[in-house]
Amino acid sequence: LVMGSCVLNCYIERDIDLLMERTRQRALHIQRLGPNRVLLGGLLFCGISLAYLFWQGGLTLFLLRLAANLIYLWMYTPTKQQ
Repeated sequence: LVMGSCVLNCYIERDIDLLMERTRQRALHIQRLGPNRVLLGGLLFCGISLAYLFWQGGLTLFLLRLAANLIYLWMYTPTKQQ
C-alpha cells in the first residue's frame, strides 16, 4: 500500500519533480514509464492492497488505511509545494 502511495505521489508531483535535481532522473521523467502507466500502477498497488486489508483485517483496518492514503495524497502532497 505504501508503494502504491509513493507511485501516485510521483504521478501527482511529476511536473515539480522534473525541476529538482534529486528527482529529475525518476523513471517517469526519463520516459522509461509513461504517466498513464504510472497512474495505473499506483492505483493497482493501492487497490489490491486495500482489498487484501479488507479481506484479512476487516472494515476498520481498511478504512484507517484508506484515510491515511487520502490524507497523504490529497492533503500532505499538495502542501509540500507551498
